[in-house]
Amino acid sequence: MGPTGSGKSTFINLLSGSDLRIGEGLEACTAEVQRSLPFELDGKRVVLVDTPGFDDTAKSDAEILGLVVDYIAELYKSKKNLAGVLYFHRISDFRVGGIAKRNIEVFHELCGEALPNALIVTNMWGEVTSERGERREHQLRTDNKFFAPTINAGAHMFRHQNTRDSAEAIVREIIHKVPQVLKIQREIVDEKLSLAETAAGGVLFRDLKAQEEKHKKEQEEMKQEMETANATVKEELKQEIQRQEAELVRVQEEMEKLRRNQARERKEQERLREKQPTQTPTRHGVEGMQMDQGMDVKGEVSVPYGADGHREHAKATKDIRIGSGARSGNLGGDTDRVNGQRGKAEA
Repeated sequence: MGPTGSGKSTFINLLSGSDLRIGEGLEACTAEVQRSLPFELDGKRVVLVDTPGFDDTAKSDAEILGLVVDYIAELYKSKKNLAGVLYFHRISDFRVGGIAKRNIEVFHELCGEALPNALIVTNMWGEVTSERGERREHQLRTDNKFFAPTINAGAHMFRHQNTRDSAEAIVREIIHKVPQVLKIQREIVDEKLSLAETAAGGVLFRDLKAQEEKHKKEQEEMKQEMETANATVKEELKQEIQRQEAELVRVQEEMEKLRRNQARERKEQERLREKQPTQTPTRHGVEGMQMDQGMDVKGEVSVPYGADGHREHAKATKDIRIGSGARSGNLGGDTDRVNGQRGKAEA
């Protein structure tokens, strides 16, 4: 996971030999969740997963979070745990604004009790002096406004020096850990919460609500100022009010997307409850179960791994998913042992 342009796709291409599109302009390139080509590391088969970054130019943060959550929830439904999550942060950023702070909090809440399997990856060290980079790194580690709460909960911070050796060392920190279930996976799959009801979704919604109130207040203050302003100032205020109105509309639309997502998920849960199997009573008690033919009672989504569309338990592999996206993060899973070897895990 991580913001747009934080180097997630570059990291994945460097390690896997994939050809994921890398952004060079102002627009984001990763629009959907993408899997890398598999590669071997320490005898394990690794797959990295690239997820779209927050503050995307084409999708809202609510849409991005929905994409990431849908993907990792389906993995969990298919009985695949995640090996870990990587969150990318540019050390070259001279300030960490409100949106970036919110995204860090979303990442924290998305992982929850699985934070010991999360790594914060600082990169783009070549764009700053060593002294400045170390000073920023120290503040990121120790300041409660940034990554200090996440690190105190078990996450670790690593530097990526834009080399293959550096990238391999980071991924090794993940593939040798016992896979954990993310907090948001339990919330969505086990507790049947909507995205807006999850801890991570709640962080996003509260931030949007605060933005809405801020824009409304600023608009009202500028309208009052216009009553006593001269013609030149009035024109400047008018343009600023128009800008504020456009931003307010964007925030409200994003909040509505979260609400619609919540309503859609509730409707789907009701549909699944209606299709729950019914018990047939007999004079000896409950004899069996009745269900619609071909119905998936659990509502689970099958994720194929082999060419035939079925999980290949015979292959001793360990996949690691790296999402961008808390993504973008690295996500990974299953540790079944097959013929004395470790099983597949997606990260």
